[in-house]
Amino acid sequence: MTDEELARKAISGNVAAFESLLMAHYEKLYYTAMKYTNQHNDALDAIQEASCKAYLSIHKLNHPQYFMTWVTKILIRECYQLLQKQKKMIPFEDVDLFKKLEGNQEAPAHASSLSAAILDLD
Repeated sequence: MTDEELARKAISGNVAAFESLLMAHYEKLYYTAMKYTNQHNDALDAIQEASCKAYLSIHKLNHPQYFMTWVTKILIRECYQLLQKQKKMIPFEDVDLFKKLEGNQEAPAHASSLSAAILDLD
């Protein structure tokens, strides 16, 4: 069965056809996600999220012959969202994290010089 035929079945609600399409192109999806995330676990997370979103909106796909293009576009968007979320996270060293959790929140030495520099601005 061709990809287009499987896509038509998936659009009509056939879960097995949708799974078959994803499994047939898993390597391509994985390598695409790896190009964007550079991390195995992040790539798998992006593929999982993209697969869920594609499954939930498969009925919106108007042209079954473009199934892989459509899924790849969803995957790339997921990779960008994942990378954006990681930028917002501020990693702590273990020692700093434990100090903050224990309530020993001492201001870093450079914080006072930074505050003074900000106050000196026009």
